[in-house]
Amino acid sequence: MHKDMDKGHGAHGGHHHGSASTDEISSWKKKTIFAWFITIPVAILMFPEELFRTTFFPEPANSIIILVLAFPVVFIIGWKTIKGGFRGITDLNFNMDLLISIGTIIAYLSGILSFFFPLDSYSGVAAMIMSIFFTGKYIEAKARGKAGQEIQKLLELEAKDAMVVRNGEEKKILVSEIKPGDILIVRPGEKIPTDGIVVKGEGNVDESMVTGESKLIYKIKGSSVIGATINEYGVLYVKATKVGKDTFLSYIIKLVQEAQSSKIPVQEFADKVTNIFVPVVIEI
Repeated sequence: MHKDMDKGHGAHGGHHHGSASTDEISSWKKKTIFAWFITIPVAILMFPEELFRTTFFPEPANSIIILVLAFPVVFIIGWKTIKGGFRGITDLNFNMDLLISIGTIIAYLSGILSFFFPLDSYSGVAAMIMSIFFTGKYIEAKARGKAGQEIQKLLELEAKDAMVVRNGEEKKILVSEIKPGDILIVRPGEKIPTDGIVVKGEGNVDESMVTGESKLIYKIKGSSVIGATINEYGVLYVKATKVGKDTFLSYIIKLVQEAQSSKIPVQEFADKVTNIFVPVVIEI
């Protein structure tokens, strides 16, 4: 987007808020791939013991191999998650990261303790938990990234400049410089720069990109027009009524941003349960 466009649309300046960046999506994707690349062999080593009470390698070699393979998944690839999770204890923010951290570490430690005590080893399960967690985070980031792309497409609908009549003369200005009351000239094929009312002229306007209406809408003096729609026929003189963050398109973008950043009721309920459940688990 043009630098000046962002300046004039403060409501849009943070359109990436709540959406995942390409780097974030890429990071979770790499973590997921690397984690499963290691976890799948761990699962292959674990399942014969669970299903048939036999192992690929004689014990304790089989358990040691699982511990070695699970270590990078839990403590290298998953270190950032573990670090952030345990920070929740000091911040009194008992979130899902903390639950995942506790679960994976205890499961992994069971594999070490099984050499000294009569315990079942769940070190391989620790790698699986972390891999499933990464997969969920990747799917979530990808979904938020897609929502961010949709907002970007909406932003690209906006006109970048406008022809305005000032002091009896036509002058080309940036959309960010339009003021309520300005008279805008919109010729055939041009985007209507902002919301307004037709004060002179008539023509057909394509509003499909905003309203979804495929038919051209005939506009005459007194008709209202929406910014970013296209004037297909005739010359329109439009008096600007709403500019910047007050336009119809800005309102749509704001709704999309709020929809993607807000939590649905079940998420809010899950957060409340987690905030109680995790400390109880720690105490037990």
